[in-house]
Amino acid sequence: MRDLLTAEDVEGSNVEIIATEDDLEVLVSSVGLAPGHPVTAWLVFFNDVDECSQVVGGGCEPLTLHILDMPEFGNIGYLGGALVDDAGSLTITAKVSTGMIPSAWWDTEFVTPLPAVYHIVLMDHGPPIEGLVDEMLATHRAGCTDESIAAWLPPAAFEDGTPGPNTCVEVQGTRFEP
Repeated sequence: MRDLLTAEDVEGSNVEIIATEDDLEVLVSSVGLAPGHPVTAWLVFFNDVDECSQVVGGGCEPLTLHILDMPEFGNIGYLGGALVDDAGSLTITAKVSTGMIPSAWWDTEFVTPLPAVYHIVLMDHGPPIEGLVDEMLATHRAGCTDESIAAWLPPAAFEDGTPGPNTCVEVQGTRFEP
């Protein structure tokens, strides 16, 4: 994983992906996170690395999907959530089958995991908010101010969870190519 705020590698973190024709298994194990905070993991995928050459302005990057209005190439969806432990560590595991992914932001289906490009992104939802923690672990928006959700994201990202007072931040991420 890379720290998305400093662009440095996160020593001690690990992301494993096992792709088959029908599904994708993801194991995220990371460190250096804020103890006690709810964190969600998100999958950004592009169905085929060859499609990236068709994207005006630069390849299979998350911004491509919305800013360039090209969601037909991929999608963003929920992988899982966990509370960061007292040492600043967390582990999230997920399995995503072909078809529509959980909490997808566009109508693009996950066609085949083998030739796909993936980004795994961790979103820190800030300190736990009483009565909202379960939602903070299961949505993109829960607990977050409007200002802390990336402006380039589609309306679905702003509608996915109850707003709150926290400044939420995409803190870590990584990219995989076939």
